[in-house]
Amino acid sequence: MIAPHGGTLVNQMLTGDELADAVARARTLPEIVVSDVLAGDIQNIARGVFSPMTGFVGRDDFESIVAGDHTVDGTVWTIPIVFDVPEKDSVMSGQEIALCREGEQDAMAILAVDEVYSWDKDAATKAFFGTNDERHPGVGGMYARGDWLVGGDIHLIDNDRGPFADVNLFPAETREVFEDKGWETIVAFQPRNVPHIGHEFLQKSVLGFTDGLFIQPIIGKKKPGDFRDEVIIAAYHTLVENYYARDHVFLNILPTEMR
Repeated sequence: MIAPHGGTLVNQMLTGDELADAVARARTLPEIVVSDVLAGDIQNIARGVFSPMTGFVGRDDFESIVAGDHTVDGTVWTIPIVFDVPEKDSVMSGQEIALCREGEQDAMAILAVDEVYSWDKDAATKAFFGTNDERHPGVGGMYARGDWLVGGDIHLIDNDRGPFADVNLFPAETREVFEDKGWETIVAFQPRNVPHIGHEFLQKSVLGFTDGLFIQPIIGKKKPGDFRDEVIIAAYHTLVENYYARDHVFLNILPTEMR
C-alpha cells in the first residue's frame, strides 16, 4: 500500500474520554455557525480525506499554495481548504471556537485558532481558477467569502456518516478494504454524475490491467443541472452489481463540494 498524500493519514476524530470532554467543553466556548459545505470540509479534514491537513491552512501555507501549488513543506496542493470570517475580531489567535452546523444546536467540532489573516482574493482566484471572471462558480464562491481567513487545527465531535453511510467509508477504512481484497494496483475513478457509456468503457478497460477499480462519485454541492446524489449512487450500484466483476470493483463516495 502506498503512503497517504503528504505521508500522513490524518485522524482528528474524537472518541471515548476525549469526545466526552470536547462535548462538555464546547458548551462553554464561543460559537460560529458553519454552512453545510464548510461542515463537510471539517469532517473531511478530521477523517483524513484531506491528508495531510489537520485543520484550515494558515497564512504561510495559503500563500505558498497561491504562489506555487504546494504547501510550505512542498506537499502538492492546488486549492486550499479555508475557513473565512467577515471581521478580523470575529475570533482571536489562541482561542478555541465551537463550530455548529446550520440548523443544529450542538457543536460538530472544535477549532483551535492559530492565526487570523487577510488574503488577496484577486490573486488567489486567478491562481486557482485561471480567471477572475465571477461567472465562474469557483471564482464567484471565492469572492463571496469573508475578508479574513482563520488557520488552525480542528477536532471532530459529530462524526455522523450522513444519508449514504453504507458507501461512506473513511480513508483508513477504504485502505483496509484494499488490503483485505489483496489489491496492489488500483485505479480510482471520481465522477460527478451518473455513468455513461464512455465511463463504462474506461472502467472496464482498466480492469484488464489492474487488481481493482475504486469508483468514488463526488457527492454534495455541484453545479445546476447535475444529477441528484441518490440517483448517482443508485446508478453506480446497478452498474457494479450487474455488469462488473464485483470482486474487482469497490464503490464508495467522496462527499465534498466540487471546486
